[in-house]
Amino acid sequence: MGEKCDKCNKELTYAILTIIDGYCWKCHSKMKVAVVRGEVDRNRSTAGPDEFSKLELEIAQSNGVIIKEQYSKTMDESYLVNCCAKCNSFIGNFFLHADYMFPAS
Repeated sequence: MGEKCDKCNKELTYAILTIIDGYCWKCHSKMKVAVVRGEVDRNRSTAGPDEFSKLELEIAQSNGVIIKEQYSKTMDESYLVNCCAKCNSFIGNFFLHADYMFPAS
């Protein structure tokens, strides 16, 4: 059992928005990549932009991360992703974790 809020007695959660200075997988341009790590309301340990709160989106974008809704053939749906400013390629959730988050840890 975790720490509780003094006012409402709900269990406190935490999330860390991490901005990684990385490179586009396609054109190799520098790009900023955002991921949230932590114990949060939606019971996630890591999440890409499709699961960011409004505040997390605002913070990431104000720090130079390009986040757009893109269509993924793999997922057969559109969702918010980290995008390259130069070539508009995006990083899907699997590659976000495997190629950007884990190497940066």
